Amino acid sequence: MAGHAVEGLINWLRRDEWRAAFEDLMDEHLGEACEAIDGSADDLATLIGAETFMVLWGCVFEDFLTLENEDGGNIVAISGNGVEPGIHERPPQFGDEPL
Repeated sequence: MAGHAVEGLINWLRRDEWRAAFEDLMDEHLGEACEAIDGSADDLATLIGAETFMVLWGCVFEDFLTLENEDGGNIVAISGNGVEPGIHERPPQFGDEPL
């Protein structure tokens, strides 16, 4: 059950209204490391390996879940309200599109 909830949050993270904020937070968390290797997050992932990079991604994701938007809501509260995407709509699967 918890895995399904996390998958739903990851799907919501792909939405335009959340994507830029998540990318900004990724930069905040990983920017210094990317600067140190003079590369991108993809370069960092190649350097440290996909599994290790996903641990870092998970840390950023957990941090993101606690952030509030300008209306005082966050992705956890908003995605759980059942408004969008429609409950019968098939959400994109992890890996269907880049984050």
